[in-house]
Amino acid sequence: MYTNLTSTVRAAHSALRIGNTPRCALGTAWMLVLGTLRRLSTLNYPLSTLLLALMLFASRSYAQSAAWVTTDQADYPPGSTVYITGAGFAPGEAVTCQVLHSPTGGDDATSSAHQPWTTTADDAGNISTTWGVPLDEDELNATLQLTATGQASGLVAQTIFTDAGSFTFSPTAATLNFTTGGGTQNFSQDVTAQKNNGTFSTHLALVGTGGNPVPAAWVSFSPGSASPQTFVTGGSGGSSDTKTWTVIVTVPSGSSQGTFTGNLTNVVDSGTPPLPGTLPTLTVTVTGTATTTTLSSSANPSTYGASVTFTANVSGSGGPPTGTVTFKDGATTLGTGTLSSGVATFSTSALTVTPSAHSITAVYGGDSTFSTSTSSAVSQVVNKATLTVTPNAVSTTYSGTALVNSTYSDATANYSITGLQNTDPLGVVGLTGSMSFNGSVSTSVRNVQTYSLAQGTLALSATTTNYVMTFSNPTPNNYVITQKAITVTAAANSKTYDGTATAATAPTISNTCSIACPSW
Repeated sequence: MYTNLTSTVRAAHSALRIGNTPRCALGTAWMLVLGTLRRLSTLNYPLSTLLLALMLFASRSYAQSAAWVTTDQADYPPGSTVYITGAGFAPGEAVTCQVLHSPTGGDDATSSAHQPWTTTADDAGNISTTWGVPLDEDELNATLQLTATGQASGLVAQTIFTDAGSFTFSPTAATLNFTTGGGTQNFSQDVTAQKNNGTFSTHLALVGTGGNPVPAAWVSFSPGSASPQTFVTGGSGGSSDTKTWTVIVTVPSGSSQGTFTGNLTNVVDSGTPPLPGTLPTLTVTVTGTATTTTLSSSANPSTYGASVTFTANVSGSGGPPTGTVTFKDGATTLGTGTLSSGVATFSTSALTVTPSAHSITAVYGGDSTFSTSTSSAVSQVVNKATLTVTPNAVSTTYSGTALVNSTYSDATANYSITGLQNTDPLGVVGLTGSMSFNGSVSTSVRNVQTYSLAQGTLALSATTTNYVMTFSNPTPNNYVITQKAITVTAAANSKTYDGTATAATAPTISNTCSIACPSW
């Protein structure tokens, strides 16, 4: 009874599928399943046995339909490697692979390339293997079928690929450079068709690519589309054939600047050529007419705060360039000027005193006709501006307090300072050292006297980088300490005449000094 059940299920499975290829539509398949169940029921099997048989049938049918195999490309040139992957086989089983012509024929029976080989599925039922396309047999322009068969599971998977061959090109890339003045350049393009592609005719054409394609009007070919060239490659015993076209690129005068891209391709006129292959690239670069920029300075060296005018002259063949010139101090932009008759200017008084000279350049930005250019650098030297420091005239009343002249000299409020540039505030001026009072820089001024003021050791501090100091006191202005007035008041006193000169009591004297006054 068990043998009859097994053979019946297998018969139903065979009727439903061959390998992994469905033999009937889904509706028909279910009819076969139902018919099988009816046949099993006449053998008086229990319902549980019938359900188990149906589960075994379904699981095996699903398993056999799960295996698959594929190649990394759809077409391969002679001599290349086909990378094969697959999945759905039994874990660890041996899988036999074979590549044959589709339909079978050619050298399938004689070439070692068409003999089967074995690979092993991994623990997940995946396979990975390769096959080498023969270089000089009859695979060129052929359709090939790969079959992978699981030796333990019986699972079968198939896929199709081709060895149709493709054009090859020399050169594979061409780059032509033009200016906006236009012109014509040409080069030779060789196109080779491999053997076994028969006889066919094509002409060469341009296909623009990218965001800035080569305009079709710029490119022509010799021979042109009206005179296609015929390739004769024969069959497997034939030979490759190479044709040559002249590619002529003409850029009109006044064309926009930019980089334009495209591909060259063969267009079929008759017959069946090979696949296009990797198309050669054409790059056309259009730049502006070359220019020369020169730069000059109105004052070099200049003085801090004084205006300097930089003049740029831009010239180019075909007329004066237009546009703007950017004036730079090293990498820092100072400003821009607009060209007029090829001349642009920029004036500034902001250049500071630096340890080394300023490197000034003029950069022309180009226009629709002319290309950019940069001048040679002008080494602009900026000298320090002169600050004139004049001490203020001071007259003060004697106070008895000593004045330290070095402290007094540090305060810019005690001077008249002229010569500040670029709206610099007085705060940028720092002073060190001391004026001399009556020729001495270490005098502590206290007593009533007129003190002459001279520069002494007074100087600008190191942080005052844009200026040099000169001390001026032509009037001259002096520091004067005047006497302080003292009022003496005698107290009233009286006595009766006694013939002596002695007062009745000692007289008292009061004063209005705010400093220590002598006693009386």
